[in-house]
Amino acid sequence: MTMAISPGLPLAPVWLAMPLALGLALILGARGWLLIVYAGFWPALVGLLSLDVPGWWFGAAALLLFALSRHAIGERVPLFLSSKAVVARLAAELPAGARVADMGCGIGSVVVPLARLRPDLHVTGVEGAWLTWLIARLRAVNSSACIRYGDIWRQDWQAFDVIYVYLSPVPMPRVWQKFQAEALPGAWLVSNTFGIDGVPPVRQAGLDDVMQSQLQYWISAR
Repeated sequence: MTMAISPGLPLAPVWLAMPLALGLALILGARGWLLIVYAGFWPALVGLLSLDVPGWWFGAAALLLFALSRHAIGERVPLFLSSKAVVARLAAELPAGARVADMGCGIGSVVVPLARLRPDLHVTGVEGAWLTWLIARLRAVNSSACIRYGDIWRQDWQAFDVIYVYLSPVPMPRVWQKFQAEALPGAWLVSNTFGIDGVPPVRQAGLDDVMQSQLQYWISAR
């Protein structure tokens, strides 16, 4: 079975989806190259359809997308990749011997290089999308980073001195609630880009990377 665009089929609804997808990406807080990915999806789809691509390709692509970022729909958390500048900043300032967790670690873009740069740290990544978890596990083979498959909300956050997140604006209130309830006194919460409404960070650090990342810090007083 193949799928192709009929010569008489109006493309306006399809092309209107491009700005809609871009708008959704902006709402979710996507920046830099991720905006290009979201905005370019629908034109790419039109191009594939015009090439008479077998229909099963689209099913395979949908499964791949789900495996990579299944939280994008349920929790509105797309797959964001932290930059090398973020890793360098964390490596330079984390306390010696700290127990660090990346909640929603994706493909391990923070935990794997951080564990190699700072072998004194105890670095853990938690990921709930199985394909990104598998990629992170494979990347971490020759490092001390521990990669767990699981739900970040079911983890015991008091087991860590530093919690790092790069999620979206949507789950940040829940992140703050869990951090307040479980984090030990003096523990850090570090969020890449996304803040917490009504709770100003104790410190912010803007980074000169492609994503224009901004790290925001909170400290547990419990």
